[in-house]
Amino acid sequence: MRDVKKFRNAPKDSKLHAEFEKRRNGDPEGDDKNAKELISYLMRGKGNVFDMIKGEDNLLNEKEYGTFFTNYTNKSKKLFGDWISHTPEEVKADFDLMNSINSDVDGISKKDMWRSLRIQKALGDRWANSFVSDVEVDMYTPLAKHVIDRWHSLPEGSAGRTMFDASMAKRNKKMEEMFLDQVDDFDTDHDGHLNRHEFGNMMTT
Repeated sequence: MRDVKKFRNAPKDSKLHAEFEKRRNGDPEGDDKNAKELISYLMRGKGNVFDMIKGEDNLLNEKEYGTFFTNYTNKSKKLFGDWISHTPEEVKADFDLMNSINSDVDGISKKDMWRSLRIQKALGDRWANSFVSDVEVDMYTPLAKHVIDRWHSLPEGSAGRTMFDASMAKRNKKMEEMFLDQVDDFDTDHDGHLNRHEFGNMMTT
């Protein structure tokens, strides 16, 4: 979330902000070609950074992680044209967090790195959600819970519940467009909003 805020707060005409908008609007990888090259450079390709700087125990200690992070930042700047900056305190906080993934060893393994990426992806549409305020989340949560409970009252494996669960697991642009088209159809006074009567008609149709 810290880095998401940095992307969001970048100057509107910067490449950083453009990358944020790209991901926010449904492209989870942003510039996919460059993102894949970055991963290959850091952890997957021949002579990758992790393998070059890891210790004899195949782990990164705090100093080695700092070197890894510097390579990550510099390569990102080359690939994307610009990148967010981090303080030494933020890099240390990242190391401590990554180091906590596996409590059995002191240091970060490549497996820990891959696991952290899977965790990030499992968080869902992190970019799209990043510009929603805490106040808005608190406001919407009761309605969201009501909607989820209603859909989950359907038998498991039924067409309706399967469709809903799939839409929660992965963003469905086609469904979103259909919903917005439906909103337009029921906005009978064409003011761009659904009043109580219009919303009631849409939900009961």
